[in-house]
Amino acid sequence: MIVWARAGLAVLGLSLVAVWPAMAQPVTTVYSRIDDTCSERALPDDPVVEIRCGAPGPWQIILQASDHGASVTYQSGRGLSSQPLSPPSRALFGAFHTVIEWREIVGQPFATIHRYYHDTPSEMTGGETQAYQTLMVTALRPETAETACVVAFVDASSLGDANAVARDVADRLSRGWDCALDPIWFDADLPSVDAYIARMGHH
Repeated sequence: MIVWARAGLAVLGLSLVAVWPAMAQPVTTVYSRIDDTCSERALPDDPVVEIRCGAPGPWQIILQASDHGASVTYQSGRGLSSQPLSPPSRALFGAFHTVIEWREIVGQPFATIHRYYHDTPSEMTGGETQAYQTLMVTALRPETAETACVVAFVDASSLGDANAVARDVADRLSRGWDCALDPIWFDADLPSVDAYIARMGHH
């Protein structure tokens, strides 16, 4: 099942944030899926499908899907919802992967990692198909009005270890992240959390 939805643009920037120290409790990973157990309904005003899925703990995710991209909203057990979140558009079409990785401590999720596919078919480029992948790292803030916000986008098309980078971002940056900051963009020019910290140390 491929989830398509309208992709919102994000402003990218670099800001220094607190790096979370090592914790006595280990970080664990659980996964949730966008599958047939999710509820689905068509929205009346646009050719958009809304898909609502259960998730670890008290969380739910709500995806809005159309032909050209995807956005995801996080809803906490308190009933508060985040803004629709998605990577910057890099192609004509976009789709989230059907698996979401949740980073937890003692069963409490604090961040997610969600892969996004960007695609422009060859018949629309006049040449080769343009295809890219982005990992979206989201901080979970159930106790705040923001509920959830994007910490970083990791360019999985240019970084061979993108999954490891995304987990490092989640584990070291998301718990101290200020949702007022612009998301960080990790790519070949900024390939790791350590590179980010070193660069910001010179600003």
